Amino acid sequence: MQSTIHPARSLSANNLAITESVEKERGVPARLVHIADDDADLCDLYRRFFSRHGWEVQLSQDGVECLGKLRDGLPGFLIVDLQLRWGGADGLLEVMRDDPCLASVPVVLTSTTALPETFPELTLPPVVQVLEKPFSLATLLHEAEGFSQQAK
Repeated sequence: MQSTIHPARSLSANNLAITESVEKERGVPARLVHIADDDADLCDLYRRFFSRHGWEVQLSQDGVECLGKLRDGLPGFLIVDLQLRWGGADGLLEVMRDDPCLASVPVVLTSTTALPETFPELTLPPVVQVLEKPFSLATLLHEAEGFSQQAK
C-alpha cells in the first residue's frame, strides 16, 4: 500500500527565525526527534529506526506528557499521531501555536485517515507534513534529515 503525503502550509520566515534563535538559546540538538504516539510497539519501532540512523529519540504516550517534555527542551522535530490520548493532536497543536517557542518546532502529523480535506486546520504551522499510515520509515527519515539540515 502506498502512503499518502500531504504537504502542510509552509512555515513562515518568522517561525523559522524563532526556531533558529530558540535552538541557539537552548542548545537544542538538531538530531533530537520527539515521538508522541500511544502505540507502544510503533514508538519502539520509531525509536530503534531513528537511533540506528544517529538520532536521539524522546517518547511520549499522551498529549500531556508530550507537552511537559516539550517545555523541558525542544526537539529538532516532533512526530505526533492524530489520535494521541489526553488532548489529542489537535489539543497539543493548539497549545503549541499559542507559545512562540513551541510553535517553532516542526511537526509531522501521522494518521490512519486522510487529513487535509477532513481537518484542514490541522495542516497549519507548526505542522509541516501529514503522513497517512502506513508510510515508509524512509520517507519519515527523509523529512527528519531535511529538518536537521534546516537547523544547521
